[in-house]
Amino acid sequence: MIIQDYKVFVFVKPSMQNKLMSSRDLLLNICFEFLYNTGQYSQVVLLIIGFEHIIPASTAAKFLLQNTQIMFNVYLAFFLSIVPIGKNSSLTDATKILDFAAVGDIFFGRSGKKFGLDHPFRYVKKYFQDKDIVAGNLETPFSLKRYRNRRKPRQCKYKKCSPDEARYARNHMLTFWGRPRGAEILKKAGFTILGTANNHTFDQGKKGLLETISILEKSGLGVTGSGKILEKAWKPHIINKNGIKVGIISVTTLYNFPPPKKGAFYAYSPFRGNYKYLPPVITKLKKQVDFAVLMLHFGEEYKNTAFRFEKNLMDLLAKAGLDLLIGSHPHVLRGIQIKGKMIAFWSLGNFLFDNTWKSRKYSGIATLRFVKKGKLKRMEKIKFIPVVLNGPSAKDKKYGKLPRPAGKKWSRIINRKVRRYSRTFKNIGKLKIDGNHLNVILP
Repeated sequence: MIIQDYKVFVFVKPSMQNKLMSSRDLLLNICFEFLYNTGQYSQVVLLIIGFEHIIPASTAAKFLLQNTQIMFNVYLAFFLSIVPIGKNSSLTDATKILDFAAVGDIFFGRSGKKFGLDHPFRYVKKYFQDKDIVAGNLETPFSLKRYRNRRKPRQCKYKKCSPDEARYARNHMLTFWGRPRGAEILKKAGFTILGTANNHTFDQGKKGLLETISILEKSGLGVTGSGKILEKAWKPHIINKNGIKVGIISVTTLYNFPPPKKGAFYAYSPFRGNYKYLPPVITKLKKQVDFAVLMLHFGEEYKNTAFRFEKNLMDLLAKAGLDLLIGSHPHVLRGIQIKGKMIAFWSLGNFLFDNTWKSRKYSGIATLRFVKKGKLKRMEKIKFIPVVLNGPSAKDKKYGKLPRPAGKKWSRIINRKVRRYSRTFKNIGKLKIDGNHLNVILP
């Protein structure tokens, strides 16, 4: 058995097994002390040969069990020497993989009201457990307290309001706020990175945005799309794992509160200006990574249509080297586009939201595998997994807003809708219904 894709090759000659058997613990300790001290403990390639043996409960054994795929009956490798692999070795071209999942809009509360969530992802977190990267668009600032629109609005639906009062009432309902515990909920569900560039980024002002970033980072979550300085907001979050580099950047084309001029920033690009700004950003990112991912907050709310000026942008992003686009904002599903080597999920809809009326309850999870072998890089096992926001919450069994896997009936409805929205891209033949999900076939 070979654990592939790394740079250190530990081996033993079968003829030496008997001689080494009596001193196995010493040899194990020496080898792993070497690996720890040289910082190469995460770069081990084991060629397992010889006879079956149960590894003792030692530091070396724990290392093996935690850092390789060897399970239960382990073929024990006795170590004669440690030989670095040369640049021309075939093992340096071994296949590397990185599993990825992404969802749409995530919401934790509006106007100071609790969304009443304890374990909101209980029905869908199984799709995240085996993934290296799980991304989502966080539409709710997390802060210790509300900093904006704190005064309760006048009930203009029942009482006469001035234009200013009516405007405040509307903005109050559209100003989101979530408690810090939301970050812990996301982390436990399996999320690894959140895009924070969207029209609700500045809902709690400068202080609220900075607290959001701090709370997410302290919870061990990656953040992209915002920062204390403008350069940080536009800086991609780069994941270097399993020998693969993936760069993720979050950008919004819309805002509710204008972009700040100092103290806190988010990555904002006006839509018509995207033709000028975004392609160079992607080109620069692609030079740093194996795969470039853009989380783009764009489009018109509740519209499934793909407009010509949006298609033009996709053409430019594909030419710039973008591998994957994850769209958000419309709160409904949109089509899936294959453009050359780029795949674009135009909108994955709501994933956790209180607005689940009609088509707004249809959602999905995009999953795929990044694969690298030598200079060859590709995406495989690309799927759209239908989700419907009608799962009961813990507090009220009739309250149907939590995401859960769509059954046979809902999957058929959602998959057909996504295929219909994708016709405008003329790649519907590359979207194959397979059971309850859609397979996306790249050329």
